[in-house]
Amino acid sequence: MYFVDPKNSVNRILLDAFAFQMFFDRKKIMSMVVVSLEFLALAAVVALAGTFLARSADQIAEITRLGRLLIGSVLLASATSLPELTVDVSAVRQGMPDLAAGDLFGSSLMNLLILAGALFLVYRLTH
Repeated sequence: MYFVDPKNSVNRILLDAFAFQMFFDRKKIMSMVVVSLEFLALAAVVALAGTFLARSADQIAEITRLGRLLIGSVLLASATSLPELTVDVSAVRQGMPDLAAGDLFGSSLMNLLILAGALFLVYRLTH
């Protein structure tokens, strides 16, 4: 049962205007545009930072003569652990040590499982 008759042209125009306002709200559209632009800008920053990190690691390896594998492994481990560290410190500061412990053990376990799976695949392919 309709409160307004959708067959009436005036009511239909009002209903269409309401639907347009609901689904095409300018604030929502502008918000989506801003968020999309921020995402693209930050994705570009991540891509540039990754390239910079790789080049810097090569230079550090050449200067210290420790080897590209060691420097790359240390930098990769550090770069992938920083978000986990940020979450853990933030969780502890907010009084949620369970979240910090779960994140720490969960990420460590997942890293070990991925490493074990990769090693198993390499072993199976070479033997």
